[in-house]
Amino acid sequence: MGEVVSDVCGIQAQVLSAAVLAIEARVEGIRQQDVKDALWKNHTLTKTWCMRGTLHLLASSDLPVYVAALKTKLVESEMWLQKNYGVQPFEVAAITAEIKKVLTNLTPTRDELARSVERRTKLTPKTRKYLRSGWGALLHPAAFQGVLAFGPNSGPKVTFLRPDRWVAPWREPSAREATCLQQLGISLIGGEISMAINVFFSNMPEMIWKRSR
Repeated sequence: MGEVVSDVCGIQAQVLSAAVLAIEARVEGIRQQDVKDALWKNHTLTKTWCMRGTLHLLASSDLPVYVAALKTKLVESEMWLQKNYGVQPFEVAAITAEIKKVLTNLTPTRDELARSVERRTKLTPKTRKYLRSGWGALLHPAAFQGVLAFGPNSGPKVTFLRPDRWVAPWREPSAREATCLQQLGISLIGGEISMAINVFFSNMPEMIWKRSR
């Protein structure tokens, strides 16, 4: 399963059940519980904000590469938060630093995480409101740096954990943008070619049968 998710460079997971269906379409015999076990028991998959700031399931072994790529866009992310939310870069840095500390030993819900960060940092009322928002915009920088990902739900509430605590060894590529982005590009192209070949050959018997009629 992890290899397939790696080959397609992640599965969009705004809705986890939809991500499970996407994996089921590619891996025979996979059940929803298998995906949940891969996420929160075996840690071979990670659910986090990634491309376009949207939720994806990634192969955990690939996470350091994605983090290296996302770090090259942190300044743009901070500028976007400042422009659209009025949150200053120093506030983003303080929030991310506290998230890293809080998640070292805890797997809190969104509200629990927000309260812990608020107690330890000086944030404006507006920033506090955005920190609790279900969109999670102020949590993205922590995810982009590999110190926040989604944990198992606590009832109807999401929880968060530190993926860099269990992705070992954490081999993050050079900070040079070209290195990590080229690596992801090569992976995506390779995955698309592999999928195209598999689809072609899986349909070949039907194609031969139709041509023979």
